[in-house]
Amino acid sequence: MRQRYASLADRMLALAREQDRFLGRGAVLNEELGVSVSYWRSLEAIEAWRNDARHVATKAIGRRDIYDTWQIRICRVEREYGNKVPGSDAA
Repeated sequence: MRQRYASLADRMLALAREQDRFLGRGAVLNEELGVSVSYWRSLEAIEAWRNDARHVATKAIGRRDIYDTWQIRICRVEREYGNKVPGSDAA
């Protein structure tokens, strides 16, 4: 499962990087749980990504073959600060 998840996550990141207004991604994976966070510049960018045909196809593979459960949460960051964030490739 871990290798398949990593492969799909890499594919999603490559697709996302092609999108206008994509800022970056952070991810954490262990034997039982995989979590990724994508950063976008606007809700319009999120909607465009959600409807991208390649993204839709990749999500379907993940939902069918990998995930027992999944959840999407869209949040607004009001403030962010700190030092280096491990595991993040946010721009």
